[in-house]
Amino acid sequence: MVEALLDTAATWLSGRGADSDIVVNSQCRLVRNVAGSPFPNQCHDDDRSAVEQQLTQAFEALNLLQSGKYWSVQRMDPTEAKFLAERRLITTSLVNARGPRGAYISDDQSMSIIVNDADHVTYVALNSGQQLQETWARVNLVADTLAGAIDFAFNERLGYLTSAVGELGTGLKLEAVLHLPGLVMSGNMASLRT
Repeated sequence: MVEALLDTAATWLSGRGADSDIVVNSQCRLVRNVAGSPFPNQCHDDDRSAVEQQLTQAFEALNLLQSGKYWSVQRMDPTEAKFLAERRLITTSLVNARGPRGAYISDDQSMSIIVNDADHVTYVALNSGQQLQETWARVNLVADTLAGAIDFAFNERLGYLTSAVGELGTGLKLEAVLHLPGLVMSGNMASLRT
């Protein structure tokens, strides 16, 4: 099933981008949950299926599927699912989860939208080098577009409702993977200690 992805190098592995000699990649992760539906770990398979159907219909209506494909992890060979997790396009918890679940993956493998993992929706964007602002901008655009079609769980006092207390509010996580030998060779390692 994933042969097309195997034959294409992920753009976030290109080694291009700001400070790419030190910063291997930048990642933005944003989680959301569908209003009126229990968190995935409390859902029955019928609930998970309804959420998956609602989201995949929205992906199609918003033309996301023109630049990528939705992959059902439930129907996928375990080796293929592990490959997608190694490419950081899905999580190992999604591979090991139960019931209807999957992910939209962009053709260039720089973005995925994970469905029915710990939360109903997890947006993941990856860029080569230090591009946190650009990575966030891409996730924000897709998240805002999807929010126009799906009602996400939100509380005026708490913000976006998530399955993990640490993500409550914004549901946002930004990270950069650093190449430690590159930091040492460039003389920037000492600046991290201060």
